[in-house]
Amino acid sequence: MSNSIKAPSRTRRCYRGLIPTASLTFLILTAAGCSNSLDAINTEPPGTTAPLATSTSYVTPTVAPSEPPLTTSIIDTPPPTTTSCIDENQPVDLFLLSSGTPGMITLDLIIQPLNGEGNSIVVEGRVEVRLWEIADPFTGQKGALIQEWAGIEVAAGDYDTLYNEVWLQLPYSGFEPEWGQNGIVEVELVCEESRITTQKEIKLRKSPDC
Repeated sequence: MSNSIKAPSRTRRCYRGLIPTASLTFLILTAAGCSNSLDAINTEPPGTTAPLATSTSYVTPTVAPSEPPLTTSIIDTPPPTTTSCIDENQPVDLFLLSSGTPGMITLDLIIQPLNGEGNSIVVEGRVEVRLWEIADPFTGQKGALIQEWAGIEVAAGDYDTLYNEVWLQLPYSGFEPEWGQNGIVEVELVCEESRITTQKEIKLRKSPDC
């Protein structure tokens, strides 16, 4: 078999002629597309400067401080000053104390009128004394009335000059207390303008050795 070389066909020669033409067309179209892209990116005419970008920031409006509400203040008015009207010579209380000599069968008392300031004063008047049994020693409740002394006149000369007190020595009548027996004594001082009463549990008879 001999080698033979065949001539190229007409169709193949036509394809080869079209290849350069197609390549040239592709290059033209590509260049046009790039130009359009550049035009799309930079649309500003030459020689112009792009405007500066501005930023919009939110500013909180300033509100004027509101005025405080009006308040009404009430000024406390101090109470009126009162002047003391204590009469230094007017008795308001009566101090009572048991006294006496051990072994004596008498009711011995010391009374001392006091004014509003607690000072002892001399008061003339009449003294009444009542002596009661003690029904309940725990509560100091009064029991039966043992004896009473009425119409005892007290003058200014009867008072002790140092302590402004009066010593009363009252004898028992039909009653003799036991040694160390206690009782409730009620003393009332009656003067021209007032009547003062006080009472106290006291020892009715002191033992000889006290």
